[in-house]
Amino acid sequence: MFVRRQCLCLLLLFIISSSTLTFFLCFFLSQPAGKYQPLNGSESCKLCPTNSISKESQSSRCTICLLGEKSEEGSAKCDSCELGTYGSSKGICMACPTGQYQDGKGEKSCKECGLDTYLNEMGKSSNADCTTCSADRTTGINTGNSKASACLCKRTLFYHNASGDTCADCPEGADCQSKDGITNVELVARNGYWRPHPTSSIFSDCRQGYSGTDRDTLALDRCCPPGKCNNNTHLGDNETMFSDPDEQCKDGYSGNLCLMCADNYVKQGTTCTTCPGGANFMHAFLSMTVLCAVVFLVVFFVFVCAPSRKDTRRGTGIFGQVKIIVSFLQILAAMPGVFDNVSVEMFSNEFDSFQGLMWENVLFIFL
Repeated sequence: MFVRRQCLCLLLLFIISSSTLTFFLCFFLSQPAGKYQPLNGSESCKLCPTNSISKESQSSRCTICLLGEKSEEGSAKCDSCELGTYGSSKGICMACPTGQYQDGKGEKSCKECGLDTYLNEMGKSSNADCTTCSADRTTGINTGNSKASACLCKRTLFYHNASGDTCADCPEGADCQSKDGITNVELVARNGYWRPHPTSSIFSDCRQGYSGTDRDTLALDRCCPPGKCNNNTHLGDNETMFSDPDEQCKDGYSGNLCLMCADNYVKQGTTCTTCPGGANFMHAFLSMTVLCAVVFLVVFFVFVCAPSRKDTRRGTGIFGQVKIIVSFLQILAAMPGVFDNVSVEMFSNEFDSFQGLMWENVLFIFL
């Protein structure tokens, strides 16, 4: 019995001594770099896991690397993140995403490719890896672009020709400034211009339909006035900016170059005014019929009641005076059309010159 107890004590002493020796050897004598002893009594030291280190001896735990650093398993020190990578979290480095690069080590973030450039590969380490857009394209205010499709046709100067996937010159009279990469169907006419079809690349100058000194004013007032051709609106149900060209005209006007009056409007002079029901052809026809009938009756009675030869000579003088009056009235009727093409300033200057010339003649006669 005594021998058995003695054997058990020796066995227990051996186990305790072995554990103590193992701890002593790991804690004091073995290579401490990258290793740690988590608990007393452990049979062996453990390697520090990836992205953590143990710098000091007699360490009971590992330290996680800082942001922008990394380490391998069992490392004694942290290394900086390589070129083309960044510290996404403590002890972890990741490749820069598309549209970005990193040309330094140990950085916490990547740098974006600049304006008018793009980068479609990951893990790049230089700004030179960013591809520049062609001269007729731009990325606008966007940076860090990852696709070539980010390079859009420059606004104001070009529009995107969908059929050829190219940038075409902005047509004369079109408004291409609403956004970069504007397409043909998104174009609208500028103020004073008119587009015959929603997909047409021709924009007509409305001044061609007017004459006189006020043609510019009329064109600006009736063709695409403010609020009618808004290039910030969305495409309609037919995927175009308008379904009827008359939508570009001022209220009350329609037709090519907005020269005609719309329904429920009639033209008075050069202006279309409201008229419920619009112009009535039958009324105009009846008016002309009545007028022609009156003229016919007047001519008929003139021939029936023609004077004799004796009275003819007497009436010749009166008839001549009437002809002069009618000619004068015709001249007066033609004057608005003539002066419609003469500016007030030009007329005033010419009148002053004529007046000065008359005074010079008068002075020459009397002096």
